[in-house]
Amino acid sequence: MAKKQFFCLVDTETTIKGTVADFAAVIVDRKGKVYHSMACLVHGHYGKYKLFYDKHSADEIWTLKGLEKREARYKEMLNNGDRILASVDAINKWIRKAQETYPNLVFTAYNAAFDLGKMANTGICQNKPDDLDALVKTGIDIHGFAGYFCMWRASADALKGNRKYIRHCINRKWVTAKLNIRTNAEAVAEYVLGRELPPEPHTALEDCLDYELPILIWLLKRKSWKKYSQQGYNWQDWQLKNLVKPV
Repeated sequence: MAKKQFFCLVDTETTIKGTVADFAAVIVDRKGKVYHSMACLVHGHYGKYKLFYDKHSADEIWTLKGLEKREARYKEMLNNGDRILASVDAINKWIRKAQETYPNLVFTAYNAAFDLGKMANTGICQNKPDDLDALVKTGIDIHGFAGYFCMWRASADALKGNRKYIRHCINRKWVTAKLNIRTNAEAVAEYVLGRELPPEPHTALEDCLDYELPILIWLLKRKSWKKYSQQGYNWQDWQLKNLVKPV
């Protein structure tokens, strides 16, 4: 009998220094049942460095005004117990325990390369606490999983050329400034759930549960995670001019 398969669904929100400020991990099975979860703000990164922002962004949440709102929300989450402050060591111990408890545990994230890269950046400060060059480069430890699976790449593989998805994005104006159909978690989650969702809050645990978990369930209903292409995103596959013929 095949071993029951479990997935460690991870999301991160980052600092302006490219490290993790907000970390969440949810252990689920193929049907989306949640077995364990954790969410924390990362000691030595959250509060020391500003959250990521881009003052030129067209999306308000990433602007300086959005930064103020996000910082205020995290303070509220700490105060009401929706987040704890935890060290990198504590996060790594939780991951090791999860791997011991679920030996067949597969790491997954939406745009896994992004999250894995930021986790690797998130080391423990020594000697010069304000100098990122002084970080121990172990980071949030990503080793020891039974497999690694990017849901964004799998979603792009599953939805490429899908006329219903293209129409969904056009109707919802999920189109980039360069006229590409969006394949972000917000757009895909709305499609697989068949309903409009509120704007993604870009807080790690809430994004995991409300946007990325429905996508994971949908993907795994279609086929095994191993059978999805994990090739890089090709923007030409999603150019509006290549997907919609003028009437």
